[in-house]
Amino acid sequence: MDAFEAECRRLYDDTLHLLRGEASLHDVVAEMPTMPVWLGGVAQTLPVVEKLARLPAQTSTKTHAMVQRIVDLAADLPWQQTYTEAQVGKHYLQNYGWFNLLSPDGLFESHSLRISIGVWLKPIFYQEHRHEPEEDYVILAGGGLFRSEGCSDRVCGVGDIVHHVSNQSHSIDMSDSDLLALALWRGGDLMRRATLGGQ
Repeated sequence: MDAFEAECRRLYDDTLHLLRGEASLHDVVAEMPTMPVWLGGVAQTLPVVEKLARLPAQTSTKTHAMVQRIVDLAADLPWQQTYTEAQVGKHYLQNYGWFNLLSPDGLFESHSLRISIGVWLKPIFYQEHRHEPEEDYVILAGGGLFRSEGCSDRVCGVGDIVHHVSNQSHSIDMSDSDLLALALWRGGDLMRRATLGGQ
């Protein structure tokens, strides 16, 4: 096992430990293998990666070490983006990214659960979107204003969990705060990307 895989396994263990402490996420934990199969990935950087050092200052005692590990690994991770400049604009693309920790094609393999780690740096607005899998956001650093179809607006911060059912429209306003979060997907097509608005 090389050093990168070893650190990614520590990040996976951090994630498993954090989620075990959340009663509402026991079904997610039950889907997480104790010793996941390593798939690895090719490093892919994005402009946002150079700005991640500011995130550990926006954590709690429960999430600080995990966030610092993400920052330390960032240059070697397979970062991705879902949208194009035509869809979301250049500023958005300069200030967000995500990678799959656990998924059919993640650093670790699962065909029933997708755990992505996503970052959005202020000021940024993640416009209304939807997807087939149900989802939980678990906030690791910073926060944002969550607007979800059929629910009251909710300002959330570190340690909060935001749940979305299948195809529930939602948006996130990060005008005043950066956001680093786990996005937990289960059910449906785990690899089909989210759809913006009515597209």
